[in-house]
Amino acid sequence: MTVMMNNHMGDLVKAIGDISDSSKNIAKIIKTIDEIAFQTNILALNAAASTELLQEAVAKFRI
Repeated sequence: MTVMMNNHMGDLVKAIGDISDSSKNIAKIIKTIDEIAFQTNILALNAAASTELLQEAVAKFRI
């Protein structure tokens, strides 16, 4: 009985370790996605600012 309980306890400890490892991997993936989203937002803001400047330059040229 004790051996069986020790085996189950070992399985439980391993499962908890696996869950912890998976959680860390998921956190890394989420961080990467967040960094990509941040960079994408910066690029979009830059593109919007460039478009605004270009529109202003074109408007001055037409006058």
